[in-house]
Amino acid sequence: MTKNSPNHQHLQPKPEMAGIHNYQSSGTPRREECGYDALVDIMAEMRLHGAGISPVVHSLIIQLYETNKATENRYDQLARKYTRLQAEHLQLSTEFNSYCKDAKDGWQANARQSLYDEMCRSVDSINTANMLWRDNMAGMFAEHMRMSNDTAALRGEVAELRKEVEALKAESDANEEK
Repeated sequence: MTKNSPNHQHLQPKPEMAGIHNYQSSGTPRREECGYDALVDIMAEMRLHGAGISPVVHSLIIQLYETNKATENRYDQLARKYTRLQAEHLQLSTEFNSYCKDAKDGWQANARQSLYDEMCRSVDSINTANMLWRDNMAGMFAEHMRMSNDTAALRGEVAELRKEVEALKAESDANEEK
């Protein structure tokens, strides 16, 4: 999928999140599509708002990006190899048919058309599998971001509760001294 294709959608922030943006995409976020950069920007914005990001979360995001990139590269490599092998098969089949001494030209035309149809079906199936995989990865990233936002909110609540407990302790100590 190219950036100029009509199916390409840029990452859009969800309007219901105030202060911290939640980015979602229809495909797998790539660094050049701002997916990984968006995660880094969100973490920076969370730090700016005083929400701490544990090193574990940071390393998990990096590990998720690296795993995603490696899987995507391997998938692309296999898809290219599969397409190349199919093209070679089509070429060899066409050459074989042209050398065939059969007097029925209709048979050769049908063989070419069936090979072309088979090639189209396999390319369509690869594209469908690729889109499903990208949608699955987008869902995983969205879930990760929701969990990160929930974690940041819970940490903020814990910090407020700790301040209240300290204030109550200070108040009780002041009452005991009187």
